[in-house]
Order: sequence, then C-alpha cells, then structure tokens
Amino acid sequence: MEKTDVVRAICSKGGMILYEDLETMAPLQEIKSVIAQNPDTFANVCLGGRMFVRARCSLSLCKTPDCAGCYSLHMCEDYMLGNCEDPRCPYSHDLYSPYNLWVLNQHDLIGLKEHEIAILLFQDEPPPHPPPEGPQTWGEHPQTWVDPPTSSQPLATPQPAPRRVRPPTGADTALPVHTHVTTNLDATLPLGRCGKAHSRVPYLWQRRDGKAWSALPNNEAVERDYCNPAKTKHAGTPPVDFDLMQSSGSAEVRRLSVTSPTFHTASELVTRWAWYWELTEDQWIEYQPPEDKPSKLAITSEKLEQKYQKGVQSLKFARGESVYILDFVDFLQTNMATDMKRLVRRRPVFVSQADVQNVSEKYSRRIQPNFLSSIPEHWDRSLLPGTGYERIKLVPSSQEHRNVLHKFNLTLGRCAVTSVEKVQNLKLWRFFMLQKNQMKNEAGRDVSIKQLFHGVESDYVDTICHVNIDWRVSGLQDTRFGKGSYFGRDASYANKYADKQEVRFMFLCQVLVGVYTVGHSTYNTPPFKDDKKTVSFDSCVDDVTQPSTYVIFERNQIYPEYLIQYTCEPEALPTPQLQPQPTPQSPPQPPPAQVQPLYEPLSLRQPRPFVPPPPPPPPPPAPKPRCDCDCDLDCCDWDYCDCGGLCFRL
Repeated sequence: MEKTDVVRAICSKGGMILYEDLETMAPLQEIKSVIAQNPDTFANVCLGGRMFVRARCSLSLCKTPDCAGCYSLHMCEDYMLGNCEDPRCPYSHDLYSPYNLWVLNQHDLIGLKEHEIAILLFQDEPPPHPPPEGPQTWGEHPQTWVDPPTSSQPLATPQPAPRRVRPPTGADTALPVHTHVTTNLDATLPLGRCGKAHSRVPYLWQRRDGKAWSALPNNEAVERDYCNPAKTKHAGTPPVDFDLMQSSGSAEVRRLSVTSPTFHTASELVTRWAWYWELTEDQWIEYQPPEDKPSKLAITSEKLEQKYQKGVQSLKFARGESVYILDFVDFLQTNMATDMKRLVRRRPVFVSQADVQNVSEKYSRRIQPNFLSSIPEHWDRSLLPGTGYERIKLVPSSQEHRNVLHKFNLTLGRCAVTSVEKVQNLKLWRFFMLQKNQMKNEAGRDVSIKQLFHGVESDYVDTICHVNIDWRVSGLQDTRFGKGSYFGRDASYANKYADKQEVRFMFLCQVLVGVYTVGHSTYNTPPFKDDKKTVSFDSCVDDVTQPSTYVIFERNQIYPEYLIQYTCEPEALPTPQLQPQPTPQSPPQPPPAQVQPLYEPLSLRQPRPFVPPPPPPPPPPAPKPRCDCDCDLDCCDWDYCDCGGLCFRL
C-alpha cells in the first residue's frame, strides 16, 4: 500500500473518507501505518462520533502571472475551481505543463486528476512556503526541498506560465459533509485523541464500573425499550431499570444524548422528546391534537417540552369539558373535577442506526465538487452542514471578529459586543450566488455588494439563520421606501429595530444592492428603469447620492453572514436647558379707593351672561374581561378570551 493510493482513494470521496471505507483497499492496520508515517499528508478528523481521515498537502498556487520560477503551481485559481471563462486570463490553464509536473512530483502527486488536485488545494489554507534553499521545518515535520531539475533531467526547468484558453471540464467527485454530533461525554476514542465519547447513533447508554463509565453492549436495544412508554425495564444482559436508572448489582446507569437546538445542522439526529399519559397499564397516549381537529391551541409534546425546559412546575389545560393540571415534578396529570390522577412519561423518539446511515448518506450528496468555487474562503470547511446551518463563534482575536467589531463601533460605540457568530448555511449561500450570477448576466457587469446591518428581535434569530431575512416572516420594519426588508449602512440604524432589552441581536449581511433608485411607500417591488417596463432596479434607497437605508424586495439578494449579540444601556434622555427667567416685578398698586358716603349709590359692574356648564363626559366602556386561567401559555395574555378560562381544548 503506497501513500499515493490512499490519497487517490480519499480524493475520490471528496477529500475525506471513513476509516472503515478504506478497508476495501487493504487491511486497516496497514492503512493506519501509512497514515501514521505521513502526518503532513493525512489528518484524523472526528465528525458525528465517527473517525475520518482527510488528505492534505503543502501545495499552493502562485499569485504572480509571469513568475519566472517558484515552488508553487502556475495555475489559474478560478480554473481550478471550475469557473474561469476569461479567454485573456494571464494564468495557466495547463496542469500538466513541464513545470507543473515538476511541482507535482515534488509533492508526490503525480497521477492525480485535476479535480483531485483541486480538492487538495482548497480543503484548507496551505502552510507558509519554505525558502527555496535548504531544509525547512514546519511544526515537527522537516520538509527538504531539492533544486529544480536541470536541462539534463527529463522535466523541464521552471518557466513563465503559458497563456491558454480554459478547456471545458467536468468534475464528478463529491465533497462529503457529515453532521457534527456534539455530546458531553468523557470517554475517549484512541485514534485521533478526541476527548468525547463516540457512538454510531445520537445516544449512548453507559454503566458505572467503579469510578469509570463503560458503554452497554446492547445500546440500541436498550434505547428501543426506553422509547416505549409502556416499558419500565430492559430485560437484556445486563438488565436496566428505567425508573431507578440502575443495572444488575445496583450499578448506576446513564443515558447520554445529543442536545436539541432549534433549526440546527443535525436536527434530524438530535433527541426529540415525546410526552405520554397513561390510559391503561399497557396503553399510553401521546399529547397530540386529534387528526380531524388540528388546533394551534392544543397541548402537544413540543409545547410540553418547551415548558419543561423552562422549569415550569405545573401547567393547567383543558381537554373537552374537563380541566387538568400536569405536574412536571411528580409527572402526574390530575383531573381538577374528579381528582383522578394518571401517570405521565417523557421518552425520546427512537432513532435507529439505519436512520442515522440514511441521514449521513443524504448529507454526503449535498455538496458537489463544482460548488467548491462558491464557498467563501473564510468558512470552516469541516463544519459544512448538509441541511440547516452552523453558527460558529468567532475568536475575539481573529481578523474576522475585529472587522465586524470595527464596523459596529463606528456608529454604536456606546454598546458592548458580547459575541460574533459566523453563519454557515449552504442552501442560503447557494441561492445568494445564483442570484448574483443572474444579476451579473442581466447587467453585463459586476454586481454591487455591500455589508449592511439588520436589527432583529430575538424570536426571529434562528428563523433568519434557517430561511433568511424576509419581511413576510419577521414583519415590516418600515414602509417609507417600499414594502421590503430594510438594511442600514450604520449599526445605529439597525439598533432601532432590535429588541429594546439589555441583550440585543443584529445581523451583518452581504446584500446585492445592484442598481438602486429612491424608494416610495407604494412600492411592492423595485420600479422599472425605463418606459418599456422590461428591466427593473435591483433595490431602493433613501438617497441615491449618499444612501444610508436600503430596501431589498428579493430575499435571495441577502445572506445573513454574521450574528452580533450585544448589550446596550438605555439612552439617557437629554437634560433640557432651562433659560434664565427674569425676576418678576410687582405690578403697580392702584391708588386706594375713596370711601363713598353711605347715602350715595355704589357703582355696580354689569352682570356676566349665563353660560350653561358642558355636559358630563360619557362613562368609559367597561373593561373586557381578561383570561383568568393559570395555563401560563401564550394565548393567556389575550385581552379577551371567550373560552371562560379554558384556553386549551384537545
């Protein structure tokens, strides 16, 4: 087994492959030996609790069009990514020129195809180039570089890259993407030195043996019984008591599982909990509305799980004409009229190893090699979700974080950024790139892209990461310049539409603003550019010369690139400047009235005309009765409820 054979096998799977899939080539121990002897070529990767091996190399592309000779490939980067259409491209499109063959030979890559070389080039950033003379050490592994071949050698000397027109190519290798299953486990897997426990399914049953935990041999069988609410024990070997969470000999047992975030990458693999109530000893009914009477007010497993996660002690609800209280502490359902109590159980929905395999295969088909060119260079390619999205928290010392923070502080320095997360959503990015190419083809030139801020309420953060910014989902923020999604050049503008709480959220987005015009409140789409009504503007703004507010009507023109979480103290109201008031002067006193004799008539004032008093205001309307139930759910906040306090009816 040669190193090149392993590299070719890995590249045929898109640059990363399961260890077990390599067993078809040679014994696994022999393959592991080859991998261990070439740490610069292979890297162990743990994804979803499974061990992969990834191929890598120190090969890079030369950035100088007319380079006279270096130790990098003289190739066009866009050509290697599959999207160079420029017939006047100054870079070479010939991977097998004499010089490039010499470079490939130095890296033991002779015999690989173009798309396989492309996968190695763009999997991650290459290490720094060593100087052309003498040995150079990268980390712990020395790399000795030989002199370029002379004219007496079969390979030609380095020479400037010839200019060639890109021939049509096609790539048929897929880059696999696997869900990132995260657990809080302590066991280790020897290969790869990963500090987490691993399982082929998103759960793991363990038994305590002294101070250590060991996995139960019948993991899936135990899980299958546990997911059945009618069962309280697993009768296999070793047995498991689900109520006591003990095995034989009173040994402690625990179940470890994947957490359940909303709209997350591995949403098809995370644990979903179902809630049941006991009808008879062997019959348990899940909390769900009747199929013929669906209602958004009905009690469901999802709603109960949300309340349970929030730490609610009890919940009152109605089913038919009866009112019940569900006790989340004792797991009992009590009929308030009859005081009859029924057991309640919370059990996970079963996921088999076959289900995991189907999801994994679906993810592996998501990304095609020709899509490599559209993935941003700063994305983490080890966390490319097949569905959903990944939110990756940026390190404050990274350049990405500093760039976002600088742009934010330009107009909102009084607020403190607590975290910046990068959003990686392949579906949204694919739509964004397709929209960009379409606008570019229609305009015949490059499309203007701007980084703009968008304030958002916390309730819509996950929705935006999943389906993008859309005013039809999150509501209109403004209508002065049209009915669309509003973006600001400045963070201070977006802050107006964030939550008025201490912790707030804001997106910094890439926006295809294209060619814009001044908006109007009546616009539902951008207006046409001419009287022919064939070509429309791409967006609307508040001012064409110096725009600060942008309105986007097509959500594919938006990519929510960064999520900013920040705290902001309430703005202090300006203290009114009181004008000094002149000292009031006493009015002149009238001269004292002369006392008239009693026998002389007094001069009386004319009486005022009688003005009838205004009629009393009508009495205020009687306040509508508020819902007085104790359900503690959303609908109970309504000003008026005609259910008589029984908000939920199954």
